[in-house]
Amino acid sequence: IAELEHEKRGAEDKLNLPANRDTRDKSRFLNTLIARKAFSWTQVFAELEKLMPARVHVVSIRPDFTPNNQLQIHLYAIGDTREKANDLVRQLEKSPAFRSPQVREEKDDNGQGSSGQSGGVQFVIVADYIPETEKPQAATKPEPDIKAEQKGGQ
Repeated sequence: IAELEHEKRGAEDKLNLPANRDTRDKSRFLNTLIARKAFSWTQVFAELEKLMPARVHVVSIRPDFTPNNQLQIHLYAIGDTREKANDLVRQLEKSPAFRSPQVREEKDDNGQGSSGQSGGVQFVIVADYIPETEKPQAATKPEPDIKAEQKGGQ
């Protein structure tokens, strides 16, 4: 580990040289773009569909990266009560796709919504997101050797 740490420091020192800073910055920028492009909205919504308590509505989702490059989801939602936010956090905790969910913001909206209904409670839940990796494909039967079958039939 010490040898790898030493090698890592040496590589970082090279990247931090004035002549290499532009390349380093472009590399970081491109790597971030690639990571963002790989984010699957479909997968996130499929996971949330399984976990969402009744009468909780997602207003928006914002993916973000932590300084250590961990994908984090900021989930803005609205529910009838504060307990709905807690229910959603409990559901997220049970899911293998989300880690350390926390209610970060909460706002009681006592006013009337645009539909004339009570606004309920707005909340922001932040959780680390670990997308499901591709499942290995089931083993397929090998295709028969057509030439061997033709020889047997002649």
